[in-house]
Amino acid sequence: MMSENALPFASAGDYLASEVAIVEMFVLRAMSRGRERGWFGGDPPTIDNASLVAAFARVEERLSYNRESARMPMDALRERMELSLTEQRVLWTLIAFELDPKLRRMIREVASEAITGVTIGTLLTIVYEDTSGAGLVELGANSRLRGSFLIEIDERDVDLPMSQWRVRVVERVLELAIGRRRIAPAVTKFAIAERS
Repeated sequence: MMSENALPFASAGDYLASEVAIVEMFVLRAMSRGRERGWFGGDPPTIDNASLVAAFARVEERLSYNRESARMPMDALRERMELSLTEQRVLWTLIAFELDPKLRRMIREVASEAITGVTIGTLLTIVYEDTSGAGLVELGANSRLRGSFLIEIDERDVDLPMSQWRVRVVERVLELAIGRRRIAPAVTKFAIAERS
């Protein structure tokens, strides 16, 4: 049962905005924890777990309505791939980095490396703060995210410590996040060959 104030997502862009807002909460939480530990100065807003849980609940409630009528492509992906909550957060963090200039700047501020992209170390800080061991597994070579080609590691970084490996979301996932549904070019070639 939907609450009175909950509405379905009107579009993939509407859903994207809600997920990006959650990414911002995670980044602010990481910044706050970093300042508490003396990593850098300033006074960011405090994001408590209750606020995050409430934001997740609102998104899930709205998605539940969309599942009955107009399913969001990223929601379908997470279900088909059986992605964990943290794997989903990794994808949304990388998507936000690509699409939102404000979050790109904020994520770079969290990074301890002087690298232009998002590193595994940065993702461990933002997404896996309380479970970095799980993060190493979920971002490792045999992980679902890498094995299913949802994220890519910059091959030029493999001689560096793992925490410094740059990681990015693949273009196909970005397309799903903005609501673009298409058959992958390799599959299209095969489908065309079958029609002949």
